[in-house]
Amino acid sequence: MAATDRGDLTRTAILALLGTSGPLSRTEIARELDLSPATVTQLTRELMGQGMLEELDLKPSRGGRPAVRLGLIGGAGRALGVKVTADHLVLVDVRLDGEVLGSWERPFDPAAPDALDELAAAVESVVPAPGGQAPPLLGVGVGVPGSVDDQAVGTVNAPTLGWQAMPVGERLRRRLELPVLVENDVNALAAAERLYGRGRTHRDFLVVTIGRGVGAAIVADGRVYRGARGGAGEFGHLPVDPDGPLCGCGARGCLEAFVGSAGLLAAARAKSAAREHARPTAREDARPTAGAEPTAQPDAGTGTVARPAPHAPQPSPGGGPRTSGGGEEDGIRPPSPGTGPGEHGPLSPVGRPTGATGVVGAAAALSAGHARGAGGATGSAGALGAGGAMGPAGAMDAKGAESAAGAMGPAGAVDAEGAEGAVGAGDGPDGRGSGVPGSGDGVASGRGAGWGRGEADPLGAVAALGRAGTDGDPVAREVFAEAGAILGRATAGLINVVDPEVVVVLGEGTADWPLWRDGFEQALRAQLYPGRRDISVEVESWDDTSWAQGAAALVLATPFDAAGAAGEQGRLVRARLIGATP
Repeated sequence: MAATDRGDLTRTAILALLGTSGPLSRTEIARELDLSPATVTQLTRELMGQGMLEELDLKPSRGGRPAVRLGLIGGAGRALGVKVTADHLVLVDVRLDGEVLGSWERPFDPAAPDALDELAAAVESVVPAPGGQAPPLLGVGVGVPGSVDDQAVGTVNAPTLGWQAMPVGERLRRRLELPVLVENDVNALAAAERLYGRGRTHRDFLVVTIGRGVGAAIVADGRVYRGARGGAGEFGHLPVDPDGPLCGCGARGCLEAFVGSAGLLAAARAKSAAREHARPTAREDARPTAGAEPTAQPDAGTGTVARPAPHAPQPSPGGGPRTSGGGEEDGIRPPSPGTGPGEHGPLSPVGRPTGATGVVGAAAALSAGHARGAGGATGSAGALGAGGAMGPAGAMDAKGAESAAGAMGPAGAVDAEGAEGAVGAGDGPDGRGSGVPGSGDGVASGRGAGWGRGEADPLGAVAALGRAGTDGDPVAREVFAEAGAILGRATAGLINVVDPEVVVVLGEGTADWPLWRDGFEQALRAQLYPGRRDISVEVESWDDTSWAQGAAALVLATPFDAAGAAGEQGRLVRARLIGATP
């Protein structure tokens, strides 16, 4: 790197440090950036002469002369961040200190012929007009769920978007006439973590993300490790079971196929179906008359209400060999008393045990006109979604369609439009039901407004599964515990290889982390190399703009980019930061 470029990098690093950390003394700047005091003194004098820094108050001292703190004059800069998904874009305007100035969401179809034009138009719609009092716009960062050859070039390969060698960076730079950096979305999160999160105090750490997919970013000696072609960190495609479910990448048994959103829903369906099939049924001639008050039917010859076996065997996700099932042999404690399968009778669609009267056999009554999610069809143990689960014969909804397998079974309850899926009970947030999905992955609102099939909204369906688990549904709790154990074992392997100081867990899936935690922790600690079993795992809060904030951090982190990973685009960003807009 030329001497001039190195000087520019150091100057902008000082500005960025003060922008992200607030006022600091010259001694603190030297320590944070690993510079000599003489270099800091010279460069800060130049920046003060350019009207970019000013001396502020004195920092209290425990002895000796108090240190003078330096601060930025005005706003140092900001960046736009864009997160690209398979159906929408999230955009944010972020100041250098991490404050979000604005956020937007736009629909997006990555398969459309003009997808990149639509992406550019979405960014243009939020680019602020020049002038005014706002900090200068330094550039645009784009996070994508795939591999990127080079941040500064920005050619993307993303199977989940249907993109192969897509020239995202080139097209956006030409259209926007701004510096543009493109990166894998998890690597972008790691950049944000380095600026504003746990990474500020660690030079070697792992970022693991869970949600629709599974990813990882490796930060070594303060830098994100990208690999030879920018594909490092594809943690979700770590092989777990060669006979496991098909993954979106085309291979079988990847980690993501088990613990991504689709894998969680598939496991919930399989377990629910197994419970339904294992449940004994009442005699067909015990069916109550429509409109009669439903009651629990005693088992013939015993006088007791039929219950499923307390611990009926469950298949593993994808039908392959069981790799984790909540038993001690898998490094997970069995579910605590009161939450195990069958211990409180069968499940209602809202995920609550129904007790001794919750069993519905072959007999089930016709609904009194209730549509899906509004109360459901009434079985012999109470209203579906409000007190009891449907048995194998199912029941009729308001339009007379018959369910083939009952709530959470292979076909699920049928709603007023005949679509498959589970029925909610209206006790979730905003009236949404907490039912776990049937074979259609559908999760219905307690007010009768369906959320659609899980394939269309897998994160929404997983959210419902999480609510069911929080409410005590043993199927949902077992699904998350097993997924946690699988993720814990895989993470232990990654830790054993790269030896980080700390692991940071992020992503949409962290909303249900209490359900993942026990399975994850026990499996992780059991598989870690001796001496590493005390490593800290820190789970951070998450919201819809977090991915896009990570993308913006690609731009805001370039002043610290001593390795030059941002290339020519990084140089252009730094020029804008010191007021030399090209």
